[in-house]
Amino acid sequence: MNGTAPAARRRNAGVDGLKGVAIIAIVLYHLQVVGFAGGYLFVDVFFAVSGFLTVTGLLRHAADGSAHPVRTYYLRRLRRLYPTLLVVTLATVFAAWFLCRAALVGIGTQVAGALTFTYNWVALASDASYFANLTPEPLQHLWFVALLAQVLLVAPPLVALLRRIGRRTPKAPPVILAALALASALAMGILYDPANPTRAYFGTDTHCFGLLLGMAYGWSVATRTGPAPIAGAGAAWPDQRLVHGRGAAQALAALALLGLVIGAVAVRDTGIAMRGGLVLSAVLAVLALRGCLDADSTVSRALGIRPLAFLGRHSYGIYLWHYPVFVIIASRMPGLDLAHPDVRAAGLYAGTLALTAALCTASHHLFDRPVAQRGGVIGAFFARDVWIGRGAQVARASAGLGIVVCLALGSGLVVWNAPCMTPTQAILEADEILQTHASTMSSGVNAMGEARRSAKDAPSSIADAFDAQIDADAATEAQRQAALDAANAEQNQQAQQSQQSQQNPTQQSSTDAAPAPQQAAATAGMPTGAQMSMIGDSVMLSAMPSLMASFPGADIDAEVSRQFGKGPILAQQGVDNGTLRQWVVIGLSTNGTVSQAELDNLLRICGGSRVIVLVTGYAESRSWIDPDRQILTSFAAAHPDNVVLADWYAAISPQAGLLVDGVHPQGAAGEDLYVQTIRDSISAWLAAGHAAPAQ
Repeated sequence: MNGTAPAARRRNAGVDGLKGVAIIAIVLYHLQVVGFAGGYLFVDVFFAVSGFLTVTGLLRHAADGSAHPVRTYYLRRLRRLYPTLLVVTLATVFAAWFLCRAALVGIGTQVAGALTFTYNWVALASDASYFANLTPEPLQHLWFVALLAQVLLVAPPLVALLRRIGRRTPKAPPVILAALALASALAMGILYDPANPTRAYFGTDTHCFGLLLGMAYGWSVATRTGPAPIAGAGAAWPDQRLVHGRGAAQALAALALLGLVIGAVAVRDTGIAMRGGLVLSAVLAVLALRGCLDADSTVSRALGIRPLAFLGRHSYGIYLWHYPVFVIIASRMPGLDLAHPDVRAAGLYAGTLALTAALCTASHHLFDRPVAQRGGVIGAFFARDVWIGRGAQVARASAGLGIVVCLALGSGLVVWNAPCMTPTQAILEADEILQTHASTMSSGVNAMGEARRSAKDAPSSIADAFDAQIDADAATEAQRQAALDAANAEQNQQAQQSQQSQQNPTQQSSTDAAPAPQQAAATAGMPTGAQMSMIGDSVMLSAMPSLMASFPGADIDAEVSRQFGKGPILAQQGVDNGTLRQWVVIGLSTNGTVSQAELDNLLRICGGSRVIVLVTGYAESRSWIDPDRQILTSFAAAHPDNVVLADWYAAISPQAGLLVDGVHPQGAAGEDLYVQTIRDSISAWLAAGHAAPAQ
């Protein structure tokens, strides 16, 4: 748009302010600030606003009789989305090589998905999880851009079809769009899987309802007011027909904003979000948007204050830059616990925000604005008038072109040489091999070395990781075998003593000191591996050697990125096929939130004849760990006869150095501490006078 915009085409500061509030909530969520576990609900505010502006813009171009409205639409969308996306992607890859190489695992696929607007489906195909990750993925937030671009791609033909329908039935298009939004919301609820909610969240089919609702509202408004006043992002709406019902609209808008803020603070359970919470957020976003369209309204003026409006105008750049900056900086701060913020956390937040602001400013002046003003990359960097212009203009073009070339070359080399697996993943893969051969491990843990060495036929990066791990474990293998033999001997001796005491309890050596009653009860009731079913995530998987050494014959089912919702499902399967044992150890608190409903369901499935051992989680920079621990603790206290709490969080917090990556136990010492936490909790529970389940 050239020249000064007429009054009817001025930006609406209230709409910009609404986007500003949304970007604040999303940044707080991504930075894992305590108290904003539901900040991702504001994503649908952006979707609703984008859908609204898209449909009104297309209708305006159609009404203006533009020669090539569709081509113009696509070029404008591409110029808006692609320059910053390209620079952020290349810069993130380049920076990760120096600062966070663990993030480079699978980076080639991620880059391809990011630059082709298919990141959401690429992530789903690779089984990535948005709500819990083993490795840092600084480009993961680009699922939003991909989903947005996919809907924008089909918007012109969809609008053209609806215009044809609207000629016969004027009220049909918004109804059809609303119906499509409802279908998308229902699909999200149906396809939602508590064990992996990412499919429902990333899918274009399941998460396009916000865009569709915004389009439906935009069509309805354009029908009432005409498309002519609709202009660009956050257009002003002078048409007096919108003033009708102003008081009710303002009240609803204020309540909608309040509801969105409450959701960002209160919603922790992804089940609530996927089964109505997100679509409700989209509806509230539309109501808030309605309150902003009247530029003179109270809501519009409140949201249109300069700081919020400024953030809204630059929300796209802020969204793209802040997440990779945060992930890379956080990866350089081991031992960071964002659930309990301290000075280091404050430094992380301050550094992330400052660097994000600097990068947004630079990319805006070097890439976004030149491309937008000159119509494309060619015009921005290679047009003749660029290089014969003022010195500042030449310097800006030179800097922008040089940065793009350097980032492209550097990122290409990084992708070519990127590792295929992190050391932690390599160790976990070896432990998965160990798990599949659990029947051969009852005689000892020496087979662990053989299992890990067998994976050396894999790519060299894996072999290097195995070599390092084998060297680290070599010095402790003999001790661990001795510990295993001692444990087995102790169990055999206890069994013999128990049998002898039952046959003739009076025939005990007078020189043996009689154990305390509670200690004797705890020792006698300690379960063997044959009595235990264990369901866990990658933390349990990483402790596999020690678990098998301490509980020979235990049925262990552990898997990377597994969430708590999978626990009741697997327990029910065990009940159905008769394989669920008397003691059920659940270690699923690392990768996502725990709900009361899931715990109640687990207790119902296990019934009163089994004992559940709930292992608390520990993970640096994951905000749900502390609230989940409180839920597990309260649940164990409410069901003392059937539930045991194994507080891994309390055990590992003072010894976080035993974690390889802030999450997984490292080496024999870390693994043994995990196992000892379980043993000690069971022993204390038995010593408190609780009865062990019947065999």
